Amino acid sequence: MNILITSIVMLVTLCVEPLATRGFAQQPSPALVQDVLSSLNDLRTNPSSFIPKLREYRTYMRTRTKDLAALDAAIAEATTRLSTEKSLAAVNMQGALLLAAQDHAKDITQNGVLGHTGSNKSSPVDRVKKYAPLPRVAEVVTYGFTTADMILASFIVDQDTPNRAHREILLNSTYTMVGIAMATHKKYGTSCVIVFGGM
Repeated sequence: MNILITSIVMLVTLCVEPLATRGFAQQPSPALVQDVLSSLNDLRTNPSSFIPKLREYRTYMRTRTKDLAALDAAIAEATTRLSTEKSLAAVNMQGALLLAAQDHAKDITQNGVLGHTGSNKSSPVDRVKKYAPLPRVAEVVTYGFTTADMILASFIVDQDTPNRAHREILLNSTYTMVGIAMATHKKYGTSCVIVFGGM
């Protein structure tokens, strides 16, 4: 069973690479975690309602991306997906996932970690297992965004991930719980860690 869990996580734990250096390290607002949870649940329960946010994301990213055609293609694909996606159940904040997300966020702030491997070589599964055994775990991380809508849009558009794994995680009905944490990053300014779990 542990081998299966690890294999699943290794396939889906990806991160949205930072596209623009921010060069600041302001402390993210604690309210942003609640904003991300609320927006995530709006996205899941009414996917098509998020489509206008994709247009806002395009406006924000058009001068920051190196490949505008790829951005437009990814946004068009995401728009089609959200327009046909069925409503999913909302997710609830769960203690073990929250603690695991906070651990990784702290590591990002203190050690400038990028991606999913902690400075102590921990994986998302390792960090969750420290607090509770969950059979399904996935983690998404993004950098440089300071609003809930842009954080989630970066995962849904998923321009630089050919298999759109971040999008698939956010729209996966088997995940019913989350932990969300914000971090500062010395190069990219901010980061958001979302750890998903399911039974």
